[in-house]
Amino acid sequence: MNKRLKKTFLTAALGGLIATSAAHGAPHGGDKGERGARFLEAYDANQDRAVSAEELEAGRSARLKEFDADADGKLSLKEFEALWLARMRERMVDAFQRLDADGDANVTASEFARPSDRRFMWIDRNADGQVTMNEMRAGRHARGERGRKGRCHSGGRGHAQ
Repeated sequence: MNKRLKKTFLTAALGGLIATSAAHGAPHGGDKGERGARFLEAYDANQDRAVSAEELEAGRSARLKEFDADADGKLSLKEFEALWLARMRERMVDAFQRLDADGDANVTASEFARPSDRRFMWIDRNADGQVTMNEMRAGRHARGERGRKGRCHSGGRGHAQ
């Protein structure tokens, strides 16, 4: 196999693994421990706290069959949409539960506002009730968020006063 074909094959295989892992319900978001636990839950069929290549393949195959409505061994866009929406529903429910602080199965206006209020207060470094671009850049820089080519969004400039 020539070098270019190998590279194309490996890139496609990796992309497929990422897509099927995300769609299957494997780790996405959360901390590393949470992602690892979800990965084990999704694929560790024999409960030995390890996932073999065979278990991974069996899990992917089962998920494919579950959403392959016409049983042709592949997913149409409509079939993949159903798989994707099922996965996103789990994430949506998790997000809803994080917002629902009192657990009453309703998100109030104050519960909905709480995360953005906390972030606003954290970014508003000078506590003047306004968030400027400089404060946002300083906040990104402090969290180590990176933009294109590995540079901080603040362009390497110092924090806002």
